[in-house]
Order: sequence, then structure tokens, then C-alpha cells
Amino acid sequence: FTAILIYTNCPYKAECAAASYFLIATAVISVLQCLLMISIGRAMSKVDKIDVYDLAPTNITASLKWKGTLAKRCPYMSRVLLLTNGSTCMIGLAVAASMCPTSGNWESECSTHSANSMTDFGVILALFAMLSAIGCCTNTRAQPVVYLYDPEPEHRDSASEKVGGCVDCIAKCVHP
Repeated sequence: FTAILIYTNCPYKAECAAASYFLIATAVISVLQCLLMISIGRAMSKVDKIDVYDLAPTNITASLKWKGTLAKRCPYMSRVLLLTNGSTCMIGLAVAASMCPTSGNWESECSTHSANSMTDFGVILALFAMLSAIGCCTNTRAQPVVYLYDPEPEHRDSASEKVGGCVDCIAKCVHP
């Protein structure tokens, strides 16, 4: 939401359009990740409360199937969104550093502070780093839940499997 505030209060759309696109992308990805995380939390709380009676074929509802799918598949998508958002923040900082006017050379100022693209994107990147640090400190359960079990293949043969494994390992460092 910091990206939305910066976009609406600063002259990026008029003076540095490329950076404004990265602000919008960061805001959209953040909202999507927020909604996904809320959905995952609600789904996991529902799935954690089911018992054997609820798993009988006659008692499984479409809602329970949907929540089970969310609880199983969406943590991976949340990690991907987090890495995408972090990459967008870093690329946005690089674009702002190379294309935006330097501090004091803006034609108009922000309504809340003096226009400085490095500071604005630096704040967003610092918030991302803080969120990632909190993710690193999060303890996963001592006994992982069964529906989140993710077997690892013995051998990764293709290059795409090796790259996917590396990305997943990095993602799990900042978002368990």
C-alpha cells in the first residue's frame, strides 16, 4: 500500500512513467498476495478441523474440496508472488535510479515529501526486506501437516527441474 501512496502523491506518472508502472505492478502483486494469504489461512483453519466423518465420500462438499485445494496448492503460488514482488521492487529501484530525475530536479514535488525516486523505491524495498526477514524467523511446525507434504524427487534430470528446485529452495527461505 506504500506503493499506492507514492504513486498517488508523487509526480511519477508525469515525469517518470517507467517507474510508475513498477509502482502499479508492486501494488497489484501485493494485493493479490494479500488476498491469497487470507484465503490460504482460512482454508488451512478449515482443513485442520476436519475429522474422519467429514472425509466420507458422501459428506465431502464442494466447499471442502475447494478449501483442501487452496491449502495444498496455494502456498507455492504465494511464494512465487513474494519472489515476483521482490523482483519487481528491485527492478523498479534500478529503473528509478536510471530514468527518473535526481533529487531536486523534479518539475513538481510530492504532496507529502520532496520527490526522490531512490528514497521512494528504497522504502518499498526495505519493507520487502523486512517482510522477508520476518518470514525467515517464522518457525514451521515441528510436525508438518499431511496435506502440505511435498515429496522431493531423488534425481532432478532436466534443467527446468533443477532451476525450479533452486527457486523453490530460495522461496522457502523467505516464506515457509
